Amino acid sequence: MNYDIRGFVEVSFLDWAGEVCSILFLPHCNFRCPYCHNKDLVLTPDTVPRIPEADVFPRLRKQKKWIKGVVVTGGEPTLNPRLPELLEALHRYGLKVKLDSNGSRPEILRDLIRLKLVDYMVMDVKAPLEKDKMDAVTGIDAPLEAMEESIRLIMESGLEHQFRTTFCPKFLTFEDLMSIGESIRGANVWTLQNFHNERTLDPSLADVEPIEADELESFGPKLEHFVKKIQIIA
Repeated sequence: MNYDIRGFVEVSFLDWAGEVCSILFLPHCNFRCPYCHNKDLVLTPDTVPRIPEADVFPRLRKQKKWIKGVVVTGGEPTLNPRLPELLEALHRYGLKVKLDSNGSRPEILRDLIRLKLVDYMVMDVKAPLEKDKMDAVTGIDAPLEAMEESIRLIMESGLEHQFRTTFCPKFLTFEDLMSIGESIRGANVWTLQNFHNERTLDPSLADVEPIEADELESFGPKLEHFVKKIQIIA
């Protein structure tokens, strides 16, 4: 079975709310976010070696007694036509699934939720739901309506969920964060993470400095009323 896995982190302590998990990376993305750090998976996915399932699943079997589950990320996983089969296989192993998505394909998310193939949803809300701002951050003609639908779908799903925003001062202001907060009001978790200027898809961002950690952390108390929990990664 070829699930087109291009990256595998056997043990991570950072990617599932303080729990131990594994991570699978799938190739291809329909966005071109300038600050993306997985640019090989986005721009030249065929140059990234495929990892055989025979190498992945036996290692997952060994770990499943003490890992919480598997994070499936990318790239954009919903572009993979075998994603439902992969998630079903992980569940057969008794592993929960946390899925990362950019929210551009709500029809896929709806089917995965209906089929109970996802246990935890994460969606990047990269900018306010305004055309010019979202286009700049995604690097494409952003599908705003699809992203809005995905936000509603995730929040109404009853699943554990998290929205995530990378704060790059070239693209976002604090006022933009307030606008994003309105669009996800009532969500479970909102993670606000600092931009890092190393190995970005757009090399010109190497000249853009992230804001100071103290300043980013100061945003938390001003934004926490929008969601049940806000997490700052400075």
